[in-house]
Amino acid sequence: DPVLVRDGERNTYFRVVKIDRTAPDDLQVLKQDGRRRLTLITCTDWDFERATYQGRLVVVAEPVGPEH
Repeated sequence: DPVLVRDGERNTYFRVVKIDRTAPDDLQVLKQDGRRRLTLITCTDWDFERATYQGRLVVVAEPVGPEH
């Protein structure tokens, strides 16, 4: 799915290129490599006994097309 990020008058479109599940303590998903990208992270796998999330869902998107 396309992702639209609006910053004032500028619109940037992104295309999802990767979806992963990771452990909550996996910080590799935050590593910078110089490429422009959008990384969305949310909690997943709620553990009722421990009252905490056991995983993270990570969606990575790269810019596509011209910026408006």
